[in-house]
Amino acid sequence: MRLPMMPAILPAALALVLVLAPAASAKLEVELEVEKVSEHAVLVTLTWAARIQSDRDWDGCELVISFRDLRDREIHRITKTMSLRKGLNRVSGHEICESSTWERTRKFSGKLNCGF
Repeated sequence: MRLPMMPAILPAALALVLVLAPAASAKLEVELEVEKVSEHAVLVTLTWAARIQSDRDWDGCELVISFRDLRDREIHRITKTMSLRKGLNRVSGHEICESSTWERTRKFSGKLNCGF
């Protein structure tokens, strides 16, 4: 018995593997720094900087900086969309968060998602 959709599924699956294979083999290293600039009664102003080492060019990447609490739960997130070039890339910015979020934060983690 032949499945009617099988010929359409096979090329789509092969195309997906070809798209994901370069992303899976790419090497990306992220170093992250987050510092408090000023604090007010309700808000904290902070600055962040990321150094990203890439072994190839990327046109579409998303950097996610996650603020983690004592139980390692994400309590705040900064997202930045960017392009990367082969070699060392630097990106930075400013953010405002609630003072209570800053006080509960125990660590920061950076994750880079690159798709194309």
